Amino acid sequence: MRISGASHMCNVHNVIFRGYNSIYLQAPHVQEADMDAFLGYCRAWCKLVTLHAEEEERNYFPEAEKLLDDSVFEQTHEEHGLPAILGLVGKW
Repeated sequence: MRISGASHMCNVHNVIFRGYNSIYLQAPHVQEADMDAFLGYCRAWCKLVTLHAEEEERNYFPEAEKLLDDSVFEQTHEEHGLPAILGLVGKW
């Protein structure tokens, strides 16, 4: 269970990281005609990150805290920074 959970977590974070990189690398090259499609892609990525973060908060962190110190994940709440990202994408 722990190995498959860690492997799943690694794969999901890899997908998130690759999606972020694709947005970062492509953003300067998006033409006006493609802006709606690109922003749709950005919104889909934000939805993925939001759902993943919610799932971590609901299931993963509480179970891990049972095995570890209760304060081990305090910083993760600050690191996700989703409201700021979603606010930027929502402007368009």
